[in-house]
Amino acid sequence: MHRQLHRSLLFVLSVVGIGSAATSVALAYPNHPSQPTEISTVQGSHRHNPYRPAWSKEMLNAHNQWRQSVGIPPLTWSDNLAKHAQEWANYLAKDNFKLYHRPNNPYGENLTWAAYQKLSPTQVVNMWGEEVKDYNYDTNRCSGVCGHYTQLVWENTTEVGCAQVRSGHQEVWVCNYNPPGNYRGQKPYQARLRTNPSFPRRFK
Repeated sequence: MHRQLHRSLLFVLSVVGIGSAATSVALAYPNHPSQPTEISTVQGSHRHNPYRPAWSKEMLNAHNQWRQSVGIPPLTWSDNLAKHAQEWANYLAKDNFKLYHRPNNPYGENLTWAAYQKLSPTQVVNMWGEEVKDYNYDTNRCSGVCGHYTQLVWENTTEVGCAQVRSGHQEVWVCNYNPPGNYRGQKPYQARLRTNPSFPRRFK
């Protein structure tokens, strides 16, 4: 999705604030590889790990709140996925902050672009999660855009790594997921009693 977006972005202003704009793109490939990509999570061995920024804990916690709301296991942070995400965030920033997915990406991917503001990791993840209002679990269909949300709560996903680039008045956020979600015809998780049923209530 390139940024012939100005009219369409107006509907998200109430989410991100007056005088600013933001939009997101979710990777929803219908034909992911049948086998998930193997990747080992690299633990930071030095004090200043570039792939585990200060905001990574907040980003991970925000993801796991949404997963907790439907009773599925939490994600862990992957430095390798964060490195992968940083490469693409850098590329998009150099391409005038156009928003489109990395081709032939073996991982799931959520993207957000914003202008004239500084989003927090929680704001970024909640923008994706709030798509729950457009998702019908019973029919496994979206009434609008909901691919970011379904990737957040894809039960078989175990790892996430994210990155961001800010330059001038623009910023881009990239999160990669392993194994990827959004397989055609599959529900993101098996229905069960929510462990925190009040969490998504504001969207009903």
